[in-house]
Amino acid sequence: MAEHKLPKLGTRVRFPSPAPNRAICMVMSLFAFFKLGCKKIKIKILDVLFPPACALCKTALQSQQSVELCGNCWKNLRFITGPYCKICGLPLEYGDSGQTCLGCIKNKSCFDCARAAIVYGGTGKSLILRFKHNDETRLLKTLSNWLLRAISELPLKNGEAVVLAPIPLHWTRLVVRKYNQSALLSKGISMLTGTPCVFNLLKRIRMTKSQGRFGLNQRRLNVKGAFRLKTKYQNSLYGKTVLLIDDVFTTGSTINECAKVLKLAGAHKVYAVTVAKTDHPQTA
Repeated sequence: MAEHKLPKLGTRVRFPSPAPNRAICMVMSLFAFFKLGCKKIKIKILDVLFPPACALCKTALQSQQSVELCGNCWKNLRFITGPYCKICGLPLEYGDSGQTCLGCIKNKSCFDCARAAIVYGGTGKSLILRFKHNDETRLLKTLSNWLLRAISELPLKNGEAVVLAPIPLHWTRLVVRKYNQSALLSKGISMLTGTPCVFNLLKRIRMTKSQGRFGLNQRRLNVKGAFRLKTKYQNSLYGKTVLLIDDVFTTGSTINECAKVLKLAGAHKVYAVTVAKTDHPQTA
Protein backbone atom coordinates (compact mmCIF):
# COMPACT_ATOMS: atom_id res chain seq x y z
CA MET A 1 0.00 0.00 0.00
CA ALA A 2 1.32 3.45 -0.85
CA GLU A 3 2.07 5.73 2.07
CA HIS A 4 2.74 9.44 2.33
CA LYS A 5 5.11 11.22 4.65
CA LEU A 6 4.27 14.87 5.04
CA PRO A 7 7.22 16.90 3.72
CA LYS A 8 8.68 19.84 5.61
CA LEU A 9 7.39 23.11 4.28
CA GLY A 10 9.85 24.94 2.10
CA THR A 11 11.72 21.82 1.00
CA ARG A 12 12.54 22.01 -2.68
CA VAL A 13 14.44 19.71 -5.01
CA ARG A 14 16.45 21.47 -7.74
CA PHE A 15 17.59 19.94 -11.00
CA PRO A 16 19.97 21.49 -13.54
CA SER A 17 18.08 22.69 -16.58
CA PRO A 18 19.34 23.37 -20.09
CA ALA A 19 19.56 26.94 -21.38
CA PRO A 20 16.13 27.97 -22.70
CA ASN A 21 15.61 28.54 -26.40
CA ARG A 22 14.29 32.09 -26.86
CA ALA A 23 12.04 31.26 -29.82
CA ILE A 24 10.52 28.25 -28.06
CA CYS A 25 9.91 30.30 -24.93
CA MET A 26 8.13 32.98 -26.97
CA VAL A 27 5.88 30.44 -28.69
CA MET A 28 5.04 28.78 -25.35
CA SER A 29 4.24 32.17 -23.80
CA LEU A 30 1.92 33.08 -26.67
CA PHE A 31 0.22 29.69 -26.46
CA ALA A 32 -0.29 30.08 -22.68
CA PHE A 33 -1.70 33.59 -23.19
CA PHE A 34 -4.06 32.34 -25.91
CA LYS A 35 -5.17 29.40 -23.74
CA LEU A 36 -5.86 31.71 -20.78
CA GLY A 37 -7.87 34.06 -23.01
CA CYS A 38 -9.95 31.18 -24.36
CA LYS A 39 -10.63 29.97 -20.83
CA LYS A 40 -11.88 33.42 -19.76
CA ILE A 41 -14.12 33.66 -22.83
CA LYS A 42 -15.50 30.18 -22.10
CA ILE A 43 -16.29 31.20 -18.50
CA LYS A 44 -18.04 34.37 -19.69
CA ILE A 45 -20.18 32.39 -22.15
CA LEU A 46 -21.11 29.82 -19.50
CA ASP A 47 -22.00 32.61 -17.05
CA VAL A 48 -24.38 34.06 -19.63
CA LEU A 49 -25.98 30.73 -20.50
CA PHE A 50 -25.95 29.33 -16.96
CA PRO A 51 -25.70 32.21 -14.44
CA PRO A 52 -23.97 31.06 -11.22
CA ALA A 53 -26.41 30.82 -8.33
CA CYS A 54 -26.34 29.95 -4.63
CA ALA A 55 -26.53 26.18 -4.13
CA LEU A 56 -29.31 26.62 -1.57
CA CYS A 57 -31.49 29.67 -2.26
CA LYS A 58 -30.52 30.16 -5.94
CA THR A 59 -29.59 33.83 -5.43
CA ALA A 60 -27.37 35.07 -8.27
CA LEU A 61 -23.64 34.93 -7.50
CA GLN A 62 -20.68 36.79 -8.92
CA SER A 63 -18.74 35.04 -11.68
CA GLN A 64 -15.96 32.70 -10.48
CA GLN A 65 -16.98 33.09 -6.84
CA SER A 66 -14.91 30.65 -4.77
CA VAL A 67 -17.83 29.49 -2.59
CA GLU A 68 -21.17 28.28 -4.00
CA LEU A 69 -23.19 30.13 -1.33
CA CYS A 70 -24.62 33.63 -1.11
CA GLY A 71 -23.83 35.87 1.86
CA ASN A 72 -27.12 35.16 3.66
CA CYS A 73 -26.70 31.38 3.48
CA TRP A 74 -23.03 31.62 4.42
CA LYS A 75 -23.69 33.55 7.63
CA ASN A 76 -26.15 30.86 8.75
CA LEU A 77 -23.42 28.20 8.76
CA ARG A 78 -22.01 27.23 12.17
CA PHE A 79 -18.31 26.41 12.01
CA ILE A 80 -16.90 24.33 14.85
CA THR A 81 -14.11 26.30 16.49
CA GLY A 82 -13.98 24.88 20.00
CA PRO A 83 -14.16 24.09 22.75
CA TYR A 84 -15.00 20.55 21.69
CA CYS A 85 -14.63 16.99 22.96
CA LYS A 86 -11.05 15.79 22.48
CA ILE A 87 -12.26 12.43 21.13
CA CYS A 88 -15.39 12.90 18.99
CA GLY A 89 -15.16 16.66 18.38
CA LEU A 90 -18.61 17.43 19.85
CA PRO A 91 -18.97 21.21 20.36
CA LEU A 92 -19.01 22.03 24.09
CA GLU A 93 -20.77 24.99 25.72
CA TYR A 94 -17.86 25.72 28.05
CA GLY A 95 -14.45 24.45 29.13
CA ASP A 96 -11.59 23.66 26.78
CA SER A 97 -10.82 21.22 23.98
CA GLY A 98 -8.97 18.89 26.33
CA GLN A 99 -12.22 17.65 27.87
CA THR A 100 -14.22 14.51 27.04
CA CYS A 101 -17.96 14.64 26.44
CA LEU A 102 -20.40 12.45 28.38
CA GLY A 103 -21.09 10.27 25.33
CA CYS A 104 -17.41 9.36 24.90
CA ILE A 105 -17.05 8.71 28.63
CA LYS A 106 -19.96 6.23 28.57
CA ASN A 107 -19.17 4.63 25.20
CA LYS A 108 -15.54 3.80 24.40
CA SER A 109 -14.63 4.44 20.76
CA CYS A 110 -12.40 2.37 18.50
CA PHE A 111 -11.26 5.47 16.60
CA ASP A 112 -8.67 7.70 18.26
CA CYS A 113 -10.00 11.11 17.33
CA ALA A 114 -12.66 12.70 15.11
CA ARG A 115 -13.05 16.26 13.88
CA ALA A 116 -15.63 18.10 11.76
CA ALA A 117 -15.82 21.50 10.12
CA ILE A 118 -19.45 22.59 10.60
CA VAL A 119 -22.47 21.78 12.73
CA TYR A 120 -25.00 19.49 11.03
CA GLY A 121 -28.18 21.52 11.16
CA GLY A 122 -30.02 24.24 9.27
CA THR A 123 -27.96 25.52 6.35
CA GLY A 124 -25.20 22.97 6.97
CA LYS A 125 -27.64 20.06 6.85
CA SER A 126 -29.29 21.36 3.66
CA LEU A 127 -25.90 21.71 2.01
CA ILE A 128 -24.82 18.16 2.88
CA LEU A 129 -28.11 16.64 1.71
CA ARG A 130 -27.88 18.44 -1.63
CA PHE A 131 -24.32 17.19 -2.12
CA LYS A 132 -25.28 13.68 -1.06
CA HIS A 133 -28.63 13.13 -2.81
CA ASN A 134 -29.18 15.92 -5.38
CA ASP A 135 -26.08 15.50 -7.58
CA GLU A 136 -24.69 18.84 -6.34
CA THR A 137 -21.11 17.65 -6.85
CA ARG A 138 -20.04 21.20 -7.70
CA LEU A 139 -19.89 21.68 -3.93
CA LEU A 140 -16.92 19.31 -3.72
CA LYS A 141 -14.25 22.02 -3.83
CA THR A 142 -15.84 24.01 -1.02
CA LEU A 143 -16.50 20.95 1.16
CA SER A 144 -12.95 19.64 0.59
CA ASN A 145 -11.52 22.93 1.81
CA TRP A 146 -13.69 22.72 4.90
CA LEU A 147 -12.40 19.19 5.50
CA LEU A 148 -8.86 20.57 5.42
CA ARG A 149 -9.89 22.88 8.24
CA ALA A 150 -11.01 19.86 10.26
CA ILE A 151 -7.85 17.89 9.44
CA SER A 152 -5.72 20.74 10.79
CA GLU A 153 -7.29 20.09 14.22
CA LEU A 154 -6.15 16.45 14.33
CA PRO A 155 -3.10 15.52 16.45
CA LEU A 156 -1.09 14.39 13.42
CA LYS A 157 2.67 14.30 13.88
CA ASN A 158 5.03 15.75 11.30
CA GLY A 159 6.25 12.99 9.01
CA GLU A 160 3.52 10.55 10.12
CA ALA A 161 2.58 7.98 7.46
CA VAL A 162 -1.07 8.67 6.62
CA VAL A 163 -3.47 6.86 4.30
CA LEU A 164 -6.90 8.26 3.37
CA ALA A 165 -9.92 5.93 3.13
CA PRO A 166 -13.58 6.72 2.44
CA ILE A 167 -16.50 5.08 4.23
CA PRO A 168 -17.77 2.60 1.61
CA LEU A 169 -21.31 2.27 0.28
CA HIS A 170 -22.96 -1.05 -0.42
CA TRP A 171 -22.97 -1.67 -4.16
CA THR A 172 -26.78 -1.61 -4.33
CA ARG A 173 -26.91 1.87 -2.81
CA LEU A 174 -24.07 3.01 -5.05
CA VAL A 175 -26.10 2.01 -8.11
CA VAL A 176 -29.05 4.10 -6.93
CA ARG A 177 -27.02 7.13 -5.81
CA LYS A 178 -24.53 6.94 -8.72
CA TYR A 179 -21.59 8.04 -6.59
CA ASN A 180 -20.15 7.66 -3.10
CA GLN A 181 -19.98 11.12 -1.54
CA SER A 182 -17.26 9.96 0.88
CA ALA A 183 -15.09 8.78 -2.02
CA LEU A 184 -15.51 12.15 -3.76
CA LEU A 185 -14.47 13.96 -0.58
CA SER A 186 -11.48 11.63 -0.17
CA LYS A 187 -10.40 12.35 -3.73
CA GLY A 188 -10.73 16.08 -3.08
CA ILE A 189 -8.50 15.88 0.01
CA SER A 190 -6.00 13.64 -1.76
CA MET A 191 -5.67 16.16 -4.60
CA LEU A 192 -5.29 19.10 -2.20
CA THR A 193 -2.69 17.46 0.05
CA GLY A 194 -0.94 14.84 -2.09
CA THR A 195 -1.82 12.20 0.50
CA PRO A 196 -2.61 8.80 -1.07
CA CYS A 197 -6.16 7.53 -0.90
CA VAL A 198 -7.02 3.83 -0.93
CA PHE A 199 -10.60 3.94 -2.18
CA ASN A 200 -11.22 0.21 -1.74
CA LEU A 201 -9.48 -0.28 1.60
CA LEU A 202 -12.80 -1.20 3.21
CA LYS A 203 -15.78 -3.02 1.74
CA ARG A 204 -19.38 -2.94 2.96
CA ILE A 205 -20.25 -6.62 2.83
CA ARG A 206 -23.96 -6.42 3.61
CA MET A 207 -26.79 -4.00 2.97
CA THR A 208 -27.77 -1.98 6.05
CA LYS A 209 -30.94 -0.03 6.73
CA SER A 210 -30.83 3.77 6.67
CA GLN A 211 -29.52 5.03 10.03
CA GLY A 212 -31.67 8.17 10.05
CA ARG A 213 -34.56 6.85 12.15
CA PHE A 214 -32.46 4.84 14.64
CA GLY A 215 -31.12 5.69 18.07
CA LEU A 216 -27.53 5.03 19.20
CA ASN A 217 -27.93 1.36 20.17
CA GLN A 218 -29.96 0.53 17.06
CA ARG A 219 -27.38 2.26 14.85
CA ARG A 220 -24.57 0.19 16.35
CA LEU A 221 -26.47 -3.06 15.82
CA ASN A 222 -27.39 -2.02 12.29
CA VAL A 223 -23.75 -1.63 11.15
CA LYS A 224 -22.23 -4.39 13.30
CA GLY A 225 -20.17 -6.69 11.08
CA ALA A 226 -21.09 -4.70 7.96
CA PHE A 227 -17.50 -3.87 6.96
CA ARG A 228 -14.45 -5.89 5.99
CA LEU A 229 -10.88 -5.06 5.04
CA LYS A 230 -10.05 -5.77 1.42
CA THR A 231 -8.05 -9.02 1.38
CA LYS A 232 -5.05 -7.63 -0.53
CA TYR A 233 -4.45 -5.04 2.23
CA GLN A 234 -4.52 -7.63 5.02
CA ASN A 235 -0.86 -7.14 6.00
CA SER A 236 -0.39 -3.54 4.91
CA LEU A 237 -1.70 -1.47 7.83
CA TYR A 238 0.81 -2.22 10.57
CA GLY A 239 2.14 1.04 11.99
CA LYS A 240 0.02 3.15 9.64
CA THR A 241 -2.37 5.96 10.49
CA VAL A 242 -5.67 5.72 8.60
CA LEU A 243 -7.76 8.84 8.09
CA LEU A 244 -11.41 7.95 7.48
CA ILE A 245 -13.40 10.45 5.39
CA ASP A 246 -17.18 10.88 5.51
CA ASP A 247 -19.80 13.59 5.10
CA VAL A 248 -21.55 13.52 8.50
CA PHE A 249 -20.78 12.33 12.02
CA THR A 250 -23.99 11.72 13.97
CA THR A 251 -23.57 8.96 16.57
CA GLY A 252 -20.24 7.79 15.13
CA SER A 253 -21.51 4.20 14.86
CA THR A 254 -20.44 3.70 11.23
CA ILE A 255 -17.02 5.29 11.74
CA ASN A 256 -16.53 3.29 14.92
CA GLU A 257 -17.31 0.00 13.18
CA CYS A 258 -14.86 0.82 10.39
CA ALA A 259 -12.20 1.81 12.93
CA LYS A 260 -12.68 -1.53 14.70
CA VAL A 261 -11.91 -3.41 11.48
CA LEU A 262 -8.83 -1.24 10.80
CA LYS A 263 -7.47 -1.64 14.32
CA LEU A 264 -7.88 -5.44 14.14
CA ALA A 265 -5.88 -5.31 10.89
CA GLY A 266 -2.99 -3.58 12.67
CA ALA A 267 -3.58 0.14 12.09
CA HIS A 268 -1.65 2.20 14.63
CA LYS A 269 -4.09 5.11 14.72
CA VAL A 270 -7.50 5.70 13.16
CA TYR A 271 -8.70 9.27 12.83
CA ALA A 272 -11.92 10.49 11.23
CA VAL A 273 -12.82 13.77 9.58
CA THR A 274 -16.26 14.76 8.37
CA VAL A 275 -17.70 17.88 6.84
CA ALA A 276 -20.38 18.14 9.53
CA LYS A 277 -21.26 16.86 13.00
CA THR A 278 -24.39 16.96 15.13
CA ASP A 279 -24.12 19.23 18.17
CA HIS A 280 -25.89 17.01 20.70
CA PRO A 281 -24.22 14.22 22.75
CA GLN A 282 -25.10 10.56 22.13
CA THR A 283 -25.41 8.89 25.52
CA ALA A 284 -28.19 6.31 25.07
